[in-house]
Amino acid sequence: MARLPTTSGPTADDARRAFGEAVPDPVAERRVPSPLGGALAPVGLVVLTLLLTGLGLWHAERGALRDPVQRGERGLVVGATGPSLLRAPNLDRALNAVAVRLRPGELVTDLSVSPIRAAVSVRDGVGHQRVLTVDLAYRVRSAGAGSSTSDGPALSRVDRAAPGRLVAAALRAGP
Repeated sequence: MARLPTTSGPTADDARRAFGEAVPDPVAERRVPSPLGGALAPVGLVVLTLLLTGLGLWHAERGALRDPVQRGERGLVVGATGPSLLRAPNLDRALNAVAVRLRPGELVTDLSVSPIRAAVSVRDGVGHQRVLTVDLAYRVRSAGAGSSTSDGPALSRVDRAAPGRLVAAALRAGP
C-alpha cells in the first residue's frame, strides 16, 4: 500500500506566532455576535429579581388580608359583624381564652370590648391587679396594673351577649 507524504513540519500559523503576529482563531470566526452585546445576563438577573420581589410582596399582602389582627388594625372589622369581638360567640371565645389564663380567686374588675380587642381587668384576693388583653386571633397578653380594692364578679357571670345588644340598640336608634 502506498503511503501519502505527510508534512510534520512547521505550518504558516507557527511562523506567524514566531514573529508575534496574531493568528486567527477558526472557532471565533464561526461565532455569531450577540445583538445584545453580552447584556443578556444582567438584564435577566434584574428581571428575575423584580419577579421574586413582586411574588414576595404579593404573598405578604395576601397573608395580611387573611390575618384577623391586621384586618382589624386596617379598620376592616367594624360593628357587630364577622370576626368582631362585639358578637356574642366571638366574645365568648375571647373570654374563654382569658379564663384559661386566670389564677384561682381572681375576680373581674373591668371589661372593655371593642370590635378588635377585649381587655379584662382582674384582681386577686390580695389586691394585685392585672389586665388581660385578647386580640382577634384570640391571643391573650397579660400586664400588671398595680393594686385595687374594687370588687367584681367571677368571669363566668359576665353577660357575653351584652355588647351585641348595645350595638343593635344603637343602630336601631339611628343618628
